[in-house]
Amino acid sequence: MGGALRPVYELLGISRKTLYEKMQKYGLDKKMPVADDDYAL
Repeated sequence: MGGALRPVYELLGISRKTLYEKMQKYGLDKKMPVADDDYAL
């Protein structure tokens, strides 16, 4: 996804701020590589 987080927080129904707070809490970097199949619902 290359760091584009809008689809993530919109899909989760949370604010950008909340997403960043959760990412920081769990030690996640917004530029972490993600496999394409990770987006399957």
